[in-house]
Amino acid sequence: MTTVRQLDMPCPARDPNPAARTAAGELRSWADRFGLLQDANRREILKRADPAHVAARLYPGAPPRPLTLATQWLAVNFLVDDLLDAEDDCGRCEALADHVVAAFDGASTAADPLIPAITDLWRRTTVERSAEWCRTFRDDCAVWLWTYAREAIDRVGGRVPGVDEYRRHRRLSSGMLMFADLVEVASGVDLPSRVRRLDAVHTLRARTSEYMGLVNDLYSINKELATGQVHNAVCVVMHHTGVDIGPAVDAVGEMASASLRAFEEAARTVGTSEDVRRCVQGYRLLMRGAVDCCAELDRYVTPAVGPQEGTPA
Repeated sequence: MTTVRQLDMPCPARDPNPAARTAAGELRSWADRFGLLQDANRREILKRADPAHVAARLYPGAPPRPLTLATQWLAVNFLVDDLLDAEDDCGRCEALADHVVAAFDGASTAADPLIPAITDLWRRTTVERSAEWCRTFRDDCAVWLWTYAREAIDRVGGRVPGVDEYRRHRRLSSGMLMFADLVEVASGVDLPSRVRRLDAVHTLRARTSEYMGLVNDLYSINKELATGQVHNAVCVVMHHTGVDIGPAVDAVGEMASASLRAFEEAARTVGTSEDVRRCVQGYRLLMRGAVDCCAELDRYVTPAVGPQEGTPA
């Protein structure tokens, strides 16, 4: 097993949210109601991904309702990812993205039961949320979905993105901007427009998503090498520099640490209001939870990184 010598952690580990069992039960009821578990492949995806456990790691202090919402959005993320992650038909990727975005308005006519399930989940998520928060979440979901089409184009053309290009892409393709948005729900916060639009807030969210995407790449590298995937930071570094997997894993570990340092720099300039403070801490827990749950899930067959306690240098 290849390990990273140094990987900075955003905060100490926390115990998983004790409401995870309740969230898991709510997920089963919701999935049953919309027929999501009738397909054996989808049942296996959700079993291996364990969305309730992931949510309990990402949001260790969230009340039961936000934890349930996060669990169900994670289920959507996992189902879509496994459906499109190796899809070479760009048109199919774009069509699913269009259907999901239309589901926010209840306007999709797709037969897939996932679409009405998303419509229901969106309706429940947006209760007491501001119009700007809703626009942000919707846009973050849309740009995540459209990254699958970009990756399909690369695969068909035999193209491997450059290292810097891939890092920018990973902030979107991780799908974690949506879960940074849900930090506000979990924290009982709805940032005012003047704060939400600050460059420092954009940096905090972007670096959170980038860090989580790179951590995912480190944990899934052995699985993705075995299946010939190229959209993984370790694969990208190996391709463009010619190094073996060990130095490439170390390089990606340093990228993740650099993302965290940029996050902390933005955190020092973003302000000191209670709402901002709660969001910043929520983003830190999100990043830390990503490392911890990746180490525990069957979805990531062989870890390529071992967490180290502490705060960023």
